[in-house]
Amino acid sequence: MSGRRTWGWAAGLVVAVTGCGVGPHGQVGEEVPIPQDANLGSPRDGGSSSDAMAVRCGPDAAAQTDSGMGNPRPDGGQPWPLVRTTPVAAIPADTMRLLGDSTSVFGVTSGGMIWALDASATSVRQLVAPGSTGRSVAITLAGRNLFWTDAQAGTLHRTARDGSADAILATGLAAPGLVTTDDSRVYWLEESSAPVYGGGTIRSLPSDAAPGDSPSDLVTIAELGDVSSIAATGGSLYWTPYIQGATVYYSSLVTAPVTDLLAGQPPVAVPIINPTYEQPYGLAVAGTTVYFGYYMNLWTTAVARIPQQGGTPVLVSILPIDVGLSGLLVTDGWLLVSGGGDVNRALKLYAAPTDGAGFVVVATDLTVPAALSPWGVAYIDQSGALVAFPTAQLGYVGFGHPAP
Repeated sequence: MSGRRTWGWAAGLVVAVTGCGVGPHGQVGEEVPIPQDANLGSPRDGGSSSDAMAVRCGPDAAAQTDSGMGNPRPDGGQPWPLVRTTPVAAIPADTMRLLGDSTSVFGVTSGGMIWALDASATSVRQLVAPGSTGRSVAITLAGRNLFWTDAQAGTLHRTARDGSADAILATGLAAPGLVTTDDSRVYWLEESSAPVYGGGTIRSLPSDAAPGDSPSDLVTIAELGDVSSIAATGGSLYWTPYIQGATVYYSSLVTAPVTDLLAGQPPVAVPIINPTYEQPYGLAVAGTTVYFGYYMNLWTTAVARIPQQGGTPVLVSILPIDVGLSGLLVTDGWLLVSGGGDVNRALKLYAAPTDGAGFVVVATDLTVPAALSPWGVAYIDQSGALVAFPTAQLGYVGFGHPAP
């Protein structure tokens, strides 16, 4: 995504997928067949050449000239130009999205299969089989469960993270998409069922709802409108409505306590940072703090945070010009942005301390946005391998801290 010219390709966190599955579907809990020529090799720089062979064949991408050099170390030496990643495991070749936490990492394939890789495992497990045809799946991780929507089937699922149970909480939904959770509820976006362009509804159920319980309608999205991202924390819901069909991206950031929405009270717009431009997108939550990207001007994305419900957003850092935000991750005092321009849509990983500093490139070989994992930060590199690095490397790579 470059500035505000080509908004649609990275809107929100929905995995929009089409195409075939990955061959034999197998059974839930089975190890997923992986190409046997995988050679996971040894640690390597995040974007540099390596002797390790690709999971989907071919060597790593060659080093790029614009890798982040960071600041000199205090002892006069130079930090690694990029993080040094370690291959973790072979994964399905058509994985389109990652999410995870300190115990497991999960993936969604282009056929709608959901797989899991636990900290102690050496191969992935299939949790949800792919569809017989391509489908659009959005997914979020909430403690012991995964919540996910299937747009084609019109369903909302709650699946145990170990694959032991899958409950279809709601059926007959109108193309459900974006989904998020907080400590007590699950929220999702549905398209309008009326014959209009755009529009829809944000709906909700308790996280422990039984299949067939009636969802609550929280927010109506007007005709010609849509939502690019949604997040919930601290008893409040946040979302970024935007205008469909516009040649550039026009949006706002809206919030309200969930109890108010359930009582039919209207939401309020979050105070703007820049009176000329404030086109937010890419909401992410860390504890009770909400982070998001927004356009400072036509070509520049900044990242801000809202410390508390009703508070004024605070600028954290600014991405290089013409770099759009595709993924936002906060961990161990670091803000990590997976982003790129619109020339070849290659992603780089940018890092900055959450208390504010300039972004530094720490990896250049991402194919999907980075995610948390038991091994630190994980992503899929250009060879198709799932790789990871500890966050302790970030200070050394970008900011001249002592070597980890």
